[in-house]
Amino acid sequence: MKGWKIGVSAMGGSSQFFVALLLAKYGVKPDQVSFIGVGQGPGGIAAVRTGKGLDAIAVTDPTITELENSKDIIVVVDSRSLEGTIEVYGGETISGVVYTRVDFLKQNPITVQATVTAIIRALEWIKKASIDEVMAKVPQEFWASRPELYKVMLEKSISGFQHDGRISPKATEVTFDFLCKIDPALRDAKLDLTKTYEGSFVENARATLGLK
Repeated sequence: MKGWKIGVSAMGGSSQFFVALLLAKYGVKPDQVSFIGVGQGPGGIAAVRTGKGLDAIAVTDPTITELENSKDIIVVVDSRSLEGTIEVYGGETISGVVYTRVDFLKQNPITVQATVTAIIRALEWIKKASIDEVMAKVPQEFWASRPELYKVMLEKSISGFQHDGRISPKATEVTFDFLCKIDPALRDAKLDLTKTYEGSFVENARATLGLK
C-alpha cells in the first residue's frame, strides 16, 4: 500500500482513521500514502468512476454498497457488520453515540433521559424486526428512489444496531487502543476510561422498559 492514493470521506474523519489503523497493522505509516477527500454519495462514486487515479477508497454506505453492486470495486476489508468490525479493530468499538455537554446534561436530565429511552426502545425493536419492517419505518426520502440498494445496505449493517445500548469497558479499551495507534499525541496519555461516558441513563431506560 506504500505510495497508494486512497480516497476517504473527509480528511481527519473516521474513514481516514479506519485506513490509518489498517496501515499500522501492516507497518505502513500514514505519511507513506496519499489521502484524498472525495466525499460521500455522488462525490465518492464519481471519484471511482471518473478515474481520479485512486488505488483504494474508504467511505461508508450507501456509497460502498452502490459501488460494490455495480462491480466498480471489490471490498477487501468490511466494517459494516459487527463481525467485520471485530476483525478490523480487535473487538467492539464505540462509534454511534449520544453526546452532549456536561452542563446541558445536568440542567436537562429529563430531556436527556427521554432521548435515551426512545433510542433504547428503538434498538430493542430492531432486534426483533425484519429488514422490511425496518425499511417501512424509515422515511422514504432517506432511501429516495433506491429501495433495493437501501435494503442491501441495511442487510449488511443491521447487526451493528442490534445492541442493548450499553458502552462496555472492553469497548472503551479497544477504541482507545486503536486511537493511540494512529495518533502519536495519545500514546502516552493516561485516562480513566470509566469517566469518558455516562451509563446511568441507559440503565434507567432499560429498567423503565422492563429490560435486563
